Amino acid sequence: MNPARDIDDEISIWAEGMSATPEVRVEVFRVDPKTWEGRKIDGKVGSFDELPSWEDVRDEHGGGRFRLVLKKPDAKGRLVYFGCWTIAIAGFPLVPASAPLAFDKETRDGEVRKIVLTSIEERYEARIRRLEAGLAMLKSRGRT
Repeated sequence: MNPARDIDDEISIWAEGMSATPEVRVEVFRVDPKTWEGRKIDGKVGSFDELPSWEDVRDEHGGGRFRLVLKKPDAKGRLVYFGCWTIAIAGFPLVPASAPLAFDKETRDGEVRKIVLTSIEERYEARIRRLEAGLAMLKSRGRT
């Protein structure tokens, strides 16, 4: 059994129902893996303005598990949800350089801790500067 053939068959069935519809949009969401080489890669990764084959998805986004959401025009011409299907494609994901870094809980907690400590240090240093400025003003007035 060829999984690619099954996916193409599913797409063909959908295409039959859409044969009179010139405009479609297929939004591609990566389900797995969620991260790759320290980068967050799940979520919406792209879209197609025509029904893609699994090869199209693989060539554009690499391997992984994807949810394809099909939208077609309603009576008013707005693209609305029509259906979706999930496909799994073997291979490594293609990761755009713009993919954000993914932090695990330990790293995220360490980053939060660093931000909090920096904020406390900055407030402490600002208070010291105000106290030193006040002391200098008192000295200049001869009140020390």
